[in-house]
Amino acid sequence: MKKLKTPSALFLLTAITLAIALFCRLVAPASYRFIFLGDTGTGDENQLKVAQAVKEHCDKYKNCQAVFILGDVICDEGVESIDDPQFTTKFEEPYKDINLPFYIAYGNHDYLGCTDCYLQYSNISEKWKMPNPYYKLSFADLVSFLVINTEAFNSQQQNWLKQKLEKSHTPFKIVLGHKPLVTYETNYIKRNWPGKKELKNIVCQTADFYISGHAHLLEDNGILENCQVRQLISGGGGSTPRKIYPPHGGEFYFEGNGFLSLLVSEKKIEYAFFDEEGTLLQTAADFTEDKPL
Repeated sequence: MKKLKTPSALFLLTAITLAIALFCRLVAPASYRFIFLGDTGTGDENQLKVAQAVKEHCDKYKNCQAVFILGDVICDEGVESIDDPQFTTKFEEPYKDINLPFYIAYGNHDYLGCTDCYLQYSNISEKWKMPNPYYKLSFADLVSFLVINTEAFNSQQQNWLKQKLEKSHTPFKIVLGHKPLVTYETNYIKRNWPGKKELKNIVCQTADFYISGHAHLLEDNGILENCQVRQLISGGGGSTPRKIYPPHGGEFYFEGNGFLSLLVSEKKIEYAFFDEEGTLLQTAADFTEDKPL
């Protein structure tokens, strides 16, 4: 005859079950979310709407770690001095309710003004982070971000990028810059720029993503030809959107304002595009399996 469990045995079984559940939660791989905006610095309604959508997105998911601005942070001609009021009207005010660090990359419009002021402003602002014209960040040994300066992608910077990518052992390596390698946006389709060829040669076999702005829309242009790197574009952070030049040869595009969100965990990156209202437009994932570290 089957014996009934005593109350003490039931209590012990329940306690063990709860302990196992708690342990599994504690050892479960952490995930981190990052936001990418490009061509933001207008100070107008477009920028404010995207900023509000980012705030609501991060309030909802709780695990946002940082925002990256992929150039053209202050349009149309950068700033004149460290005291330029555009730092307030086109950066501090639009993002005042987003309590995250903002990592900055140069864009072509930023380069029309005082570029040193961008570096100096890091010592004034609590949010604005730009330690050097190009730099590397790593988060929790999961992902490395290499922020480059496409306005001056010279041999010194090329060597730096190549060495940093080769020495990085994080599961994911993401290069961030202003100008794209591939876009179907009307103004920049097939547009060459100094260092473009060299950048593609470097990132093709050593990076997982190249994320840029410059094109005023959102794009997933897929894995580039003869490459392992995926080109994503988040250039809808505030500037007036532009159209694509058909046919679009990538996997997704949106001719409007919005942002890109990446969720990074040990085994995969999930990335998603959202419009200026925070509505999900497209989502996909990239896995670490079979990738060289």
